[in-house]
Amino acid sequence: MRSTASQAGEAAHQLQMVGRDDAVLDEYLSTVCRLRDGKIVDIGTYCQTFPA
Repeated sequence: MRSTASQAGEAAHQLQMVGRDDAVLDEYLSTVCRLRDGKIVDIGTYCQTFPA
């Protein structure tokens, strides 16, 4: 996992890879927190998947 920060917020990025004999899951998850006055005012989670 890696983290990115700015004055307006921060984000955590994670790569998930899981597999079994007949299927593979390969996706990136990003959770973005927007800050105002030092407090979290919004949280969004984004997923990007890749074809196997």
